[in-house]
Amino acid sequence: MSVMGVVGSPRNKGNTATLVRKVLEGAESKGVETQLFYLGDYRIGGCRACMACKQTGVCAQDDDMKLLHAAILEAKVLVLGTPIYLDHVSAQTKVFLDRLY
Repeated sequence: MSVMGVVGSPRNKGNTATLVRKVLEGAESKGVETQLFYLGDYRIGGCRACMACKQTGVCAQDDDMKLLHAAILEAKVLVLGTPIYLDHVSAQTKVFLDRLY
């Protein structure tokens, strides 16, 4: 089993990152393999609603989301941490979630 941690904060050393890292540390203490991704470190474009993913099963955009898609397929558990800005998730998290379509 593997756990994928995703930090949706633009601050890699902020509270959200600390909380996600703590969850992963707990999993690691039980012998579980983990991976940690900071969304702010990746170039991810917004969904274009081109529907290519529905036709081919693969997003038409050639950006860093393909790395995250591959990691998601390998992971058994996804831990997603995001700060809340103006009553919503961060911009980085919103783009990530939209691209999971």
